Amino acid sequence: MKLVWSAFALSDRDGIFTHIVAESPRAATALDERIAAAVHRLVDFPRVGALAAWPAHASSSLWARPMSLPTL
Repeated sequence: MKLVWSAFALSDRDGIFTHIVAESPRAATALDERIAAAVHRLVDFPRVGALAAWPAHASSSLWARPMSLPTL
């Protein structure tokens, strides 16, 4: 499986890091590493994530559905 980050996701991750780093660079780095680890687990084991809410009219393809990350 290949992960492709959307521009929004990258911006959101950067915003989270920027917000936290102002108070604690160590905490910001630790959280960013936890996010990266969770994403890598999802890439390695794509069915481990829970399916997010999905409208009934949307595509029935499992791989097209948004998935939540495993607990950090």
